[in-house]
Amino acid sequence: MGKRLLTSFLGSILFFVIVLSPYSYVLYIAVAVFMLGMLYEMYKVMGAGRFLRGIGYFTALLVWAGFVFNKPVAAFFAAIMIFMLAMIVMHGKVTSKKVLSIGFITVAISALMSLLIFTRRFCDKYTVMLPFICAWLTDTGAFTVGSL
Repeated sequence: MGKRLLTSFLGSILFFVIVLSPYSYVLYIAVAVFMLGMLYEMYKVMGAGRFLRGIGYFTALLVWAGFVFNKPVAAFFAAIMIFMLAMIVMHGKVTSKKVLSIGFITVAISALMSLLIFTRRFCDKYTVMLPFICAWLTDTGAFTVGSL
């Protein structure tokens, strides 16, 4: 329990340092790092091969760059085209279901994480905290009610 509390405390400090930083690029880089970490875990669970993982990481960074440079629609089209080409290249080696499921996970995670960039750009740094605070409060409430 002590290790969990220490991790939560340090994670909270890191979260507030990132979100409240006066420099937007700190959040942009943090989003990219966490996004790639999330994809690493998902690819491991899904059993993605080296080729599909490489395409996934490249595509995720492409979608992230689309949000950073304010061109998300072009990035989405490029991501779709890359996974369609991957399906052609991997024909007979991997099922299309696997390629498309990895493609969907990649685009979904990278787009949802990159929305934090738009939130920071068009709102303010405090609005970026809102989804996290809501998730923490609902998790804490569920834990409390479940424990009682």
